[in-house]
Amino acid sequence: MLSLKGLRVRYETPRGPFEAVRGVDLEIEAGAFFGLVGESGCGKSSLGRAALRLEPIAGGQIIAFGEDITHAPPRRLRAFRQRAAMIFQDPYASFNPRRTILDAVMEPLRLHRPGPAAAQRDAARALLARVGLSPELEARRPHALSGGQLQRAAIARALALEPALIVADEAVSALDVSVQAEIVQLLKALRAERGLTYLFIAHNLHLVAQICDRVGVMYAGALVEVAAPEEIFTRPRHPYTRALIDAAPSAHRRAQPVTPPRLVDLGPASSGCAFAPRCPQAHAACLRDAPALAARGGGLVACYTPL
Repeated sequence: MLSLKGLRVRYETPRGPFEAVRGVDLEIEAGAFFGLVGESGCGKSSLGRAALRLEPIAGGQIIAFGEDITHAPPRRLRAFRQRAAMIFQDPYASFNPRRTILDAVMEPLRLHRPGPAAAQRDAARALLARVGLSPELEARRPHALSGGQLQRAAIARALALEPALIVADEAVSALDVSVQAEIVQLLKALRAERGLTYLFIAHNLHLVAQICDRVGVMYAGALVEVAAPEEIFTRPRHPYTRALIDAAPSAHRRAQPVTPPRLVDLGPASSGCAFAPRCPQAHAACLRDAPALAARGGGLVACYTPL
């Protein structure tokens, strides 16, 4: 469904170029619920947006639905974006505050599938009902809805063109825990009904482990481990994955600080492993060359001395 090969995303900053995504290789099969986790600022959102060509690509290749879209012209991108959609982290920022919820859900239909307004309105109302929004909400503007209601409207809008692939960028992180559970259940139900494929971006490792088939752990713009959720939790092989799990609180223990608690410099890319300055297992080779993802057990790990 989606293949990223050596994907790079670079931004220009006052301090010079900053490489947010550093040569990521990633394969997501059709029908998968793939979770992508990591600390804030690790490049998760940049990767998700770049996969849909919403960010400029500095290098690498994007293949979606068997087609190379890395440098696709606007006409081909327009066709691609009818098959792929995005749910953004902040629902209030992703809606036009002047337009009603019904208008927002109708907009993709007006842009991509011109037709009778009445038919578009009926389709939008059916989508709003499917995501659990009552009819009286359709005439309201975004500020009149709660965060959970508005994120449901965002899901309805993403479904308007019947996509096969959805990138959900921190789609539940701004919501209360009880609302998070409702939205996650909705996403799972829609996957079963429509055969959707998800790239689900989050920082909550426990949440991702509960709903995803496979999990990628990202650090400083690179994937350091990819495995099934049970492998990630029962036998994490990368030192950063282990630290990330220890840093997450659970019902049985307090969260532990990532060890050692010293941030790596995320400035210009170096040739070594970005986690080496924080890694208790780092040695000379880690500082010289960054390890590539390699098969370990049932997953992939980028480490010279995996756990």
